[in-house]
Amino acid sequence: MFFVALMLILSLIAFLIGKLGPHSRMLNQLFGSKRDALRTGLSLAFLFVGMDHLLTPDRYALMVPAWVPYPSQTIFLTGICEIAGAMGLWITSMRKLAGVCLALYAVAVSPANIQNWLNATQGIVVEGLPTDPDYYLFRLGFQPLIILCALYAGAVWPKPPEASQVQ
Repeated sequence: MFFVALMLILSLIAFLIGKLGPHSRMLNQLFGSKRDALRTGLSLAFLFVGMDHLLTPDRYALMVPAWVPYPSQTIFLTGICEIAGAMGLWITSMRKLAGVCLALYAVAVSPANIQNWLNATQGIVVEGLPTDPDYYLFRLGFQPLIILCALYAGAVWPKPPEASQVQ
């Protein structure tokens, strides 16, 4: 839920800067629409979490299900995927691909969220995360929101008005 809260707070800040900040054409182009503001929040949240995967990989070790091969390399790769997706959202020619990949990524990491729930039911504590199993069930409910946000920020769904008018 930290990720969703971070994404939403950063999106709101970006939107407010775009709408209420100094009347700069550049700021308005970067953050002026809801989609742009969400793209900012989502990309910054993925960038933060991706860097955390690379800087503190041991924190994520208990989250990797036992059936996943090469857990250390998986943690490293997931961090790289998060950073690449975050950056891809800002490259116009890569935006849709990044949105789709981040949505698929949110599906792919669901087993880690399930593992967190299983850990909590067994009293296994992951540093910096809550110990209540109900928290993780609630958290799983946010995966569809992250998927939809990735598709929206990537201009995959729904198609922006300017994109749907082009034939």
